[in-house]
Amino acid sequence: MKHLGFIFLAALVAAVILSFYAYRVESGNIVESGGEELKETLSELEIALSESLYDIKQLIESSTQSVIFDNENDIRRWMQTILDKTGASDIYCILPDGEKVYVYELPFALPSIDERMEDWYQNVITKESGGLLVFGWKDVRGEYAVEIAFAVGDLVFRISEYPLERFSSLLKREGFRLTLAAMTDKVGRKGLALASNVYKTGTLLEFSQAISLRLEDVSFLDGEPVLVGELDPLWMEEKRTQIRTFWTNVGLGAILVILALWLLFFFRKYKLVLQSPLALSTRQQILASIIAVIVSLGALSALVFILGRSPINALREMFSWAFLTRTGIIETLTRSVPVTLIAAGLCVAFEAGMWNIGGEGQFIIGAIATTGFSVFLFREWPAPFVLILTFLIASLAGALWALGPAVMKVKLGVSEILSTLMLNYVALKLLDYLVYGPWKSAEVKNFPLTDPVPVTLGKIPILNVHWGVLSIPIVAVFVWFLMRASIFGFEWKATGLGFEAARQAGIPVDKSQVFSLLLSGAVAGLAGAVHMFGAQYVLQHGFSPGYGYTAIIVAFISNLNPLAVLLTGPLITGLFVGNARLELTMNFPVSVSYLVQGIILVSLILVRNVFLYNPRIVKRGVN
Repeated sequence: MKHLGFIFLAALVAAVILSFYAYRVESGNIVESGGEELKETLSELEIALSESLYDIKQLIESSTQSVIFDNENDIRRWMQTILDKTGASDIYCILPDGEKVYVYELPFALPSIDERMEDWYQNVITKESGGLLVFGWKDVRGEYAVEIAFAVGDLVFRISEYPLERFSSLLKREGFRLTLAAMTDKVGRKGLALASNVYKTGTLLEFSQAISLRLEDVSFLDGEPVLVGELDPLWMEEKRTQIRTFWTNVGLGAILVILALWLLFFFRKYKLVLQSPLALSTRQQILASIIAVIVSLGALSALVFILGRSPINALREMFSWAFLTRTGIIETLTRSVPVTLIAAGLCVAFEAGMWNIGGEGQFIIGAIATTGFSVFLFREWPAPFVLILTFLIASLAGALWALGPAVMKVKLGVSEILSTLMLNYVALKLLDYLVYGPWKSAEVKNFPLTDPVPVTLGKIPILNVHWGVLSIPIVAVFVWFLMRASIFGFEWKATGLGFEAARQAGIPVDKSQVFSLLLSGAVAGLAGAVHMFGAQYVLQHGFSPGYGYTAIIVAFISNLNPLAVLLTGPLITGLFVGNARLELTMNFPVSVSYLVQGIILVSLILVRNVFLYNPRIVKRGVN
C-alpha cells in the first residue's frame, strides 16, 4: 500500500507539472500564432479593398467604352446604371461650366454650389480618364463607405457612399487592432485614420510598421494608403485566460481522478471508525472557525486563478476595500447591522436545538411591519414614539412569523428547518405583492417601491454610519445575558443537548423550544426595523441580498456566542463586501459570493465533526 501511495503521489505531481508546462507552452505561442493570423488578415484586407475598388473601376471602364453623352438624359441613364450596379447611395455629374446633373430630373432648380475649386475636383481633372480618386471615408451603420470621383472626358462624376462590405467585415475581426490610414508624414511615420476598429476616422496616429497599398489607377485624396495592424492586448489577455482556465480544469480533473482512484484502493484495505461524540473545547471551536475561513479563502483564491486573475491581487483588493477604505468601511458596517442582529437571535434558537433557517423571512416581515405602521398609521406621530412603537411591532411581527413553525415542531413534529425555510419564500412573495400592488408609491411610477419611512435614525458624524449600529452591542449583550446568566439560558442549553434528558430533568422542553424560536424571530424582526430606519428607507423588491442566510454562517462561526458575533458579523460581512468589489473590478460572477458562503458553512460543519467524533483509520478485519 505504501508503494501504491508513492505512485499516486507521483501521478499527482506529474499532473500538476504537465498542466502548468502545457499552459506555459501554449500561452507562449499566442504571439507567434497571432502574428501569423495578423499577417493573413492584413493580406485579406488589402485584397478585399483592392477587389472592391477594381470592381467599380472595371465597371466604369467597360460602361464608358461605347457610351456617348449627347445630352443630360444620356448622362442620367448611364448614372442610373452605375448606381444600380454599385449599391451606392447617390451619383451626380459636374459639367465643365460647374452645373450639376443628378440621376433624377427635379421639377425645380436646387441652389448649386460650385465644386470645381475643391481639392477632390482639381485632383480628378488632372488624372487620365479612368483613374479613381477615393476620399470621404465614413461609417454608415457599422459599414464603411467612401466617396469615389472620376472623369469621363470633360465630365466629372462623384459616387457617394460606395459600400466596402467585405473590407468592413474583415476590419471587425476580433483579436487585432486594424487601421487603414493615409500617410501624411513618411519620415515621422504618422498618418490619418481612414477606417479602423480602434480609432475614429480622422484620428492622427503614429505607427512603427505599416504595409503600403499599391493600387493601380486608384489614388487617395488624403495621402498614400497604408495598413497598420497589431495584436490586441485585451485579446491576448483573454486568450491567456482561456488557456489557463482550460489547463487548470484539465489538471484539476486529473487530480480528482487520481484522488478518487487512491481513495478506492485505500478504503478497500482500510476503514474509517468514528469515536463516541465528545464535547468540543473552546479551543477546538475557535480553531474550527478559523480553518473554515481559511478554507473558503483558499477556495476563492483557486477560483480567482481559474478565472485568469491574480489571487494575491484579488485578496488584497477585497480586504483593502472592505476594511481600509472609508467607503468600504461604511458599507461593511451598514451591512453588518442586520446580519449581526439576526445572527445574535439565531444563537438562541440553535442553542435550544431549534434550527431556525427562517431569519431571512422574519427579517423581511419586520421590514414590512415597519413600513406598514410607520408610513400608513404613525406618519404624523412624534419621531421618538414612531421609533419605539415600530421597533416593538416589528419584533412582534418577527416573533409571530416564527410562532407557526415553533408550534408545528412541538405539537406535530414538523421539521422547523423545512417550515422556516418555506416561510422565507412566503415572506418574499408577500413583499412583492405589497410593493407591486397596494403599497406601491404613487410618486414613483416605474419602480416597485413604497413611500419612504417618515423617520430616520440619522448618521454618526465621524463614522457616517446610521445610529442603528449601536443596537448591535445592546442586543448582543442582552442575548448573552439570557443565554449565560438566566434560567432561560440553562433550559435552552439543556434542551439543545438532549430533548428527552431535559424532560426527565423536569425542564419544560416544549415551552423552551417555542420561546427560543420566538425570541430568535423577534430579534430578526427588530433587525428589519433598524435596517429600514437606518439604511433602506423604502421597501422594495429584493432589498435584502440574503442577510438572513449570511447570519446563519456568522452564528456558527461565532460558536453560538452572542458576544463573538460582534466580531465575526462585521468580519464575514466585510468578506462579502470585498467580494462584491471584485465583481465590479474583475468581472467576477455574482454567484461567487454565495459559493464562498456555502464553502464556509460546509467547511465549518466538516471540521467540527472531525473534532467531535475523532475518526480513526484502521485495517479492515481489525476491531
